[in-house]
Amino acid sequence: MPYSVVFYCLAEEDLDENVLRGKGLCDWVYQVFYQLAPHRKQQAVGTKKGPFTVSPLFAKRSPSEPGGHAEIGDHGFKVRTIKAGTQCRFRLTFLEDRLYEAMVDHVGPSTPILSHAGKSLTVTHILSSPQGADPWPCSQTYEQLLDKASVTCKKTRLQFVTPTTFCRHGGFSPLPDPQRVFKGFFQSWNWFSLMPLSADLEMLIDRHIFLSDFKVSATKHNAGEGGRPSFTGWCEFVLLGRHHEEHVKEFNLLADYSFYCGTGDHTEMGMGVTRRI
Repeated sequence: MPYSVVFYCLAEEDLDENVLRGKGLCDWVYQVFYQLAPHRKQQAVGTKKGPFTVSPLFAKRSPSEPGGHAEIGDHGFKVRTIKAGTQCRFRLTFLEDRLYEAMVDHVGPSTPILSHAGKSLTVTHILSSPQGADPWPCSQTYEQLLDKASVTCKKTRLQFVTPTTFCRHGGFSPLPDPQRVFKGFFQSWNWFSLMPLSADLEMLIDRHIFLSDFKVSATKHNAGEGGRPSFTGWCEFVLLGRHHEEHVKEFNLLADYSFYCGTGDHTEMGMGVTRRI
């Protein structure tokens, strides 16, 4: 079952760029969750996408705005430092129940989070279900995602809210290629949902999904190992031609699922946070 969980935290020390980008949070997730479910670290090799994603760390906008945190995707990754005593938040998504259950059992208010270079955060509260107008905390079963997917809509707009890139032959491809985007969703769904999509869907992705509109900007993401060329912005994808309802449904399912699995590579380090708009 996919979960999107928002953690509200207090910075105990000044946090530098390496922590904000997601590398430190990624190390913490591996430390905490793979001690409890180590077998998944090996099994996740079967797909480029692991069983969780991490957003960058975002700080509260100003003391005059109670609860007014920078929106996930408000380009908060451009901030260089967060001072001690600042309220922050970040998002984790889990693509399987075991990791979510480990989080519930072992992480709660006052839990310290040890991140990159020994810097620390303390959890103040955790949201895993919709709260008001905040679209980020959410959970749905794989069956619910499949049942709710449209059988008529043949166009979708995705927002890539943090830097997104694709690894290619030892380098990076910072372009929203429709095939790379949707094949990543397809492979992740088939691996984690245990509900394989139709066998010819990959061929349909290759031949019939195209960009119809876009507005993206080039950027770089520093995840502690040098800058990675990437992009942010939105893209509109269209499924061209006449297709069986099952394939239209799967096209929409993958667009909806992107909210949980993210897009491209290094989604465990703050990259590729995605939502359908």
